[in-house]
Amino acid sequence: SGIYNVVDDRPLPRSELVDAMARALGVPPPDVRSVTPELPPAFAAMVCSQRASNRRFRDATGWRPSAPSAWEGWRRVAAEWRGEQVASP
Repeated sequence: SGIYNVVDDRPLPRSELVDAMARALGVPPPDVRSVTPELPPAFAAMVCSQRASNRRFRDATGWRPSAPSAWEGWRRVAAEWRGEQVASP
């Protein structure tokens, strides 16, 4: 029992996440890679990079993500959005 961070097997830095989304959509990634907005301190957790592991949750439950990383996940989402058939892992 407890609280778990549930993430895919290969969490990505935000810049790589943007690349994965762009590639899945068939568009070039944006030129701007980081923006440092003036946000209140309460929002700091939303804009900083946070590393998490799913190991404890997997060990406790046997769960496995349907996509090992956002590269595969966004590709699947984009294909479904286009109405294409998507193979299961």
